Amino acid sequence: MQPGGPPIKGEDVVRTMFQMDINYSKWWLTVMLVLMAVAYRTLFFFAMKLRERLPMIMSKLKRARTMNMIEKVSSGRFVVPYDIKEDTIDV
Repeated sequence: MQPGGPPIKGEDVVRTMFQMDINYSKWWLTVMLVLMAVAYRTLFFFAMKLRERLPMIMSKLKRARTMNMIEKVSSGRFVVPYDIKEDTIDV
């Protein structure tokens, strides 16, 4: 590179300064960018749907856990005491 010399092509700059291979078409890059945009959009869509449904799922799980705890507690209230020595049931 000399002052006043011939202009430098962009291709030469990319090959020498950035050491990049430019043997592939720009259309492959365009296709990859479009596919990435579609993938990120799909990922965002599913994240939003999950965010919409997560409170409902969490409330169902909490309700089921609460009902399970109530059943465990209430099942112990009505146990008839059993006397092992006499083999009779005390009321």
